Amino acid sequence: MSDIQPSLADVLTAHLGVPTDELAPEAVFEDLGLDSLALVERAVVSEERTGKGITSLTAEFALAQASQYMASVTAQGGQA
Repeated sequence: MSDIQPSLADVLTAHLGVPTDELAPEAVFEDLGLDSLALVERAVVSEERTGKGITSLTAEFALAQASQYMASVTAQGGQA
């Protein structure tokens, strides 16, 4: 789980009910049972916490990819 941002892992487990043992860098949102509505909820929770809106993640993203993307957007101070 070290390739997954702690904030993403927390949203997935605490807010969306994904079991911690299913969080692996190669796990894809869709395979974790997360549909587009769950990804919108993830975006809302993340934005409330960070002030950064990251809504462009799709169900086909792996957790490591999503973490890298979120980190780059956050570092740039933008929204995506």
